[in-house]
Amino acid sequence: MVLKPTIYSLLPTNFQWYKNELPFVGRESDTLRIKQFGTRDVATYSVSIANKCGTTFAIPGNLIMKNVAWSTQSLVSDTICFETDTKLALKDFANNDDTLIFSWFKDGLPLTGANKKDFSINKFIINDTGYYSAKLTNSCGTLNVPIAKLTLNKVNAAFSLDTTDACKGSLILNGLDTTRSLFRIRDNYWQIKELNRTLGSTPGMRFQFSNSGTYTIRHAVTDMKGCNSDTVSKIVINYGKPTASFTINDTCMTTPSIALNNSVFGHASSKLTKYTWNFGDTTIIRNTSSVPSYTYKTAGPKTLQLIVESDSSCVADTMTKKLMVYGNPVASFVTQDSCQ
Repeated sequence: MVLKPTIYSLLPTNFQWYKNELPFVGRESDTLRIKQFGTRDVATYSVSIANKCGTTFAIPGNLIMKNVAWSTQSLVSDTICFETDTKLALKDFANNDDTLIFSWFKDGLPLTGANKKDFSINKFIINDTGYYSAKLTNSCGTLNVPIAKLTLNKVNAAFSLDTTDACKGSLILNGLDTTRSLFRIRDNYWQIKELNRTLGSTPGMRFQFSNSGTYTIRHAVTDMKGCNSDTVSKIVINYGKPTASFTINDTCMTTPSIALNNSVFGHASSKLTKYTWNFGDTTIIRNTSSVPSYTYKTAGPKTLQLIVESDSSCVADTMTKKLMVYGNPVASFVTQDSCQ
């Protein structure tokens, strides 16, 4: 450190340096040199300048000791939830210089525009994982803040179902969470979308569907870190029961009877695949959608039955109707001999 006043005089001059208003013994030249400036040299300095015309004092100046910035807290490594906001912050740092420049680095490379004491990351994703560090620079040098590692915690929800369909119109469904996460799962969320019904927060679920339909089972979790998973879904089908239906008219014994089939398949089926016609007189015809031409051999009341099955392969329905088969008339007369 060198102190030297600016002198405007043509006459010989004498100098005396002062430290904290006390004469600095042995320091009587126009220049004050301080080697290896340290805390003991922090003081107020002045100098008197004298010639035969008189003495003047230079305006006192304070010498302070500046240091490289320092910090008592390192950056904190952490595991960050997927697509959440996070921030690295420089805390408990000190600086006795007028200037201080912040610089941030990721994997050893400078981050453009990162020049504040905090560094924010919006919607943290896989590309943001890595090793982060910072530097604090002033006129005395640079402080390197130790590295912090940021890792990603992306929770991918998963679950299993014991069945995905039922064919008897009453689907009983059991689900179980199978999510794997860096942290233990804290809460489960189950929902049947079409019913807008939530099924609780336990790892397992059970639900019985009373109506036929196609349903979406939705599942998500939250782990002990507070990270929310994505929502995953599976489709289940509760097949509807087909409806057996036909029309038939009373008929005569000599006239073939023909039934008109109006049966329909149930929900999630695409066609009727099996038909069984029972004419009530031991005659059974299978796998035809309409009754073939059939003539009853006896007259009287009859019972006609139709059983249908859809391509869901396990749901059947039966319809039974009564009809009358009229007998053929019998011509008959009696003759008697008579006189002319």
